[in-house]
Formats: sequence, structure tokens, C-alpha cells
Amino acid sequence: MKIHLVSKKEINASLSALNMSLMAESFGLGVLYSGFFSEVVKYSPKLRKL
Repeated sequence: MKIHLVSKKEINASLSALNMSLMAESFGLGVLYSGFFSEVVKYSPKLRKL
């Protein structure tokens, strides 16, 4: 399963990710955070407009 969080304010996405992480761990699942998308957006004018 992949979940992408996008928010105009970074704190909102961070809080959502934290809550999902806690829920996943309560079910015995692991979580992987990847900041790759954030890095890609920095260099893509089209993505920054979204």
C-alpha cells in the first residue's frame, strides 16, 4: 500500500503521517517515510503549481 500526503502546510501532512504511523504500528505493521516526492517538487515548476 502506498499513501501520498500533500498539503499546503507541511505540518498538516506531518501530523497525518504521524497518526497513520501510530495506527499502522498498533496493527503490527511497519512504516517507511520517504521524502523523495518533496525533493522532486522543489525542481518541478508544474508540481509546485498543484
